[in-house]
Amino acid sequence: MRSKPDFFLCREAERRQFTRVRWSAPPTHNSDHRALIAKLTPGDTKGMKRYRKGLENCPLNLPTFGPLTEGENAVEVLQDAVVKPMPREFAENQWIRPSTWSLIDKRAGERIAGNLTQSLKRTLKRQIAASLKADRIERARKVGETLMGHIHTGDMREAWRSVQGWYKEAGAQQAKKCHTSMESQTVEREELYARVPPPGDPIPCNVPKTPINDVMPSDAEIRGVVKALRNGRAGNSRGMKAEHLKQWLGMAEREEKARADSEDGYEGKGDTWRIFVRLIQQFWETGDIPQQM
Repeated sequence: MRSKPDFFLCREAERRQFTRVRWSAPPTHNSDHRALIAKLTPGDTKGMKRYRKGLENCPLNLPTFGPLTEGENAVEVLQDAVVKPMPREFAENQWIRPSTWSLIDKRAGERIAGNLTQSLKRTLKRQIAASLKADRIERARKVGETLMGHIHTGDMREAWRSVQGWYKEAGAQQAKKCHTSMESQTVEREELYARVPPPGDPIPCNVPKTPINDVMPSDAEIRGVVKALRNGRAGNSRGMKAEHLKQWLGMAEREEKARADSEDGYEGKGDTWRIFVRLIQQFWETGDIPQQM
């Protein structure tokens, strides 16, 4: 557990649980507060490890024991086929030059030593403001060059991401899992998709009925829907996006084209797409949705 308090308060009998206690003043920190770093002994080490390991897993993960259904096995295979995105480097305050940080550290050091007079404080404040202004100008120039480079290559998505990183911290990493919200969403979806008997007689329809094809979708119908999906959307808790579905479809189409042209080296490339199609069709046959979804 991490916190940022000004004081630690404990009983005299509990002081033995505090180990490795030391005072710390970070070099790049403009404050007169001090940080107390302490390690608390929780007791049972194995129990704490099990507790932390349990928090790392999303509540939707299946247990490691017991047989899985056909749909759950299919979802696990598709999850293994999902390629994890590379982390994007958008470190906070990386645009500030080392010379500016040295001025900030100097002001913090003078304040801690008690030598920060009003005259020196005003001087350092003006110097830091001027240095930060120059850093912002240089940051805007670099972002402009990067932006134009992406525009010339036709990569508009990277161009927009470079603009995002210009004025705020941005990244393609998935948000951290909130176990409380995930548990509540799981309960809501289970209740929403649960089978319930009809409450009474059907509602009378006073308008002409439009025929709807409610039979099991074919492979061609699923392909048309996948091709119409929009890219750039956030994936689910397991990281599966529209780009992955289109990639699996493209591999299946290349395999079919290679088979028609009698080319080798593409056999089995479309297995992931066929598993996905079978999973969708299984929804119509059984009416059950795997727990991972």
